[in-house]
Amino acid sequence: MCKKLITWLAGKFGILKEYEDRINQLENDIQVLENQNNNSYDEAESFGTITYNDVYNELLKHTYNVHISDGVFNVTSMVEGKRFAEETRVDITSYIAEGHDCDNFSFALMGYWSLGLISFPFGIAWSSTHAFNFMIDDAGQLWVIEPQTNQWFKIEDVKNNPMYYPWRMALC
Repeated sequence: MCKKLITWLAGKFGILKEYEDRINQLENDIQVLENQNNNSYDEAESFGTITYNDVYNELLKHTYNVHISDGVFNVTSMVEGKRFAEETRVDITSYIAEGHDCDNFSFALMGYWSLGLISFPFGIAWSSTHAFNFMIDDAGQLWVIEPQTNQWFKIEDVKNNPMYYPWRMALC
């Protein structure tokens, strides 16, 4: 009888220990996520500036519906922009149709680019079926960014893809 009781108790305590270990791991995961969301990331580095007219003229090649908020923007490289976008972790969020879908991903990524004190030519564009981000880099290259996967494409490489082209509107 004692042996059965000891075996039963050991099993119960073993299960409790597994739960305790799992709870501790989840608490650690929560702490890591909280630290990531406390603006602990670096702002993208600026490598120069670009004017309202330069941004407007570049975007006007792809849509007549252009809305620009600033007169001068800082520019960064594609490598630096991609590094910064990856730090935001926007791409790890789950897609929910009509809940957290393409426009929400795009607004979230643009929000991270808008948190700092430096304004970049980084914005949101819409095709007839999709919302995504764009950026003009320090070499004047226009990039299309898929915020759900953090993939970057030169505008020339997506002009035949109806998901990204033609643009209905650009907001920067």
